[in-house]
Amino acid sequence: GSAADLVLAADGGPLLVPITTPGSLVRVPLDGGTPSRTDLAGSAHGTATVGDLTVVSLGDRLVVLGGNRLIPGFIDATRLVPAGTRGGPKIWVLDRGRSAVTVVDLATGETSPALRAGDGAAGAVADRFGRLLVTDTRDGELLAFAGDIPVLRQRFPLPGAPYGLAYDGRRDLVWVTLTGRDEVVGLGVAGGEPVIIHRFPTVHQPDAVAVDPVSGRVVVVSASGAGLQVIDPGRVVQ
Repeated sequence: GSAADLVLAADGGPLLVPITTPGSLVRVPLDGGTPSRTDLAGSAHGTATVGDLTVVSLGDRLVVLGGNRLIPGFIDATRLVPAGTRGGPKIWVLDRGRSAVTVVDLATGETSPALRAGDGAAGAVADRFGRLLVTDTRDGELLAFAGDIPVLRQRFPLPGAPYGLAYDGRRDLVWVTLTGRDEVVGLGVAGGEPVIIHRFPTVHQPDAVAVDPVSGRVVVVSASGAGLQVIDPGRVVQ
């Protein structure tokens, strides 16, 4: 079936692949071992691991594997991101259906009040400062949230339909694709507000981006079949 996402569970693997139809989660060892599959009672949209727990989004609900816990209350929970907060295993949930973020306690199933994330939230990633960074494609902004009960900390204008994003924790750079301009920008997020440090043209319709935390190389993928692009920011003269 179609893969909804690719998530590295931990350093060294495995790679988690949520499958939409038939709904399942595939674990792919990175050492060449045989993949395994867990069948699910619904279409898998996203996944995350926190400690020994693996959680999968089925759109309108989350399922915590191993504990058979179902957590309802969503419309289209798409991005699941481990939350760097205290007090147990928790995740950020980006619900694209209502463009909102929520913090979920995986041990108890309790969910925080949902906080609006603009008018068209698309992607989400956590930084080392305990924040969730979210792209608002419709309003053209990068949003930063923090706290067990989400609070909006920053709103940074980013025209050009921001969509995919990736975080480089060694350099405190968040890379954001601008699908309306076929560009990717690198923003420094260690200060009081984001600062655009890099800006590069990309392949058409750059929906996905990843970064190698060792080399700093950036990989951008086209959603229209225009290919894959590798950028080495340290070797580009701007």
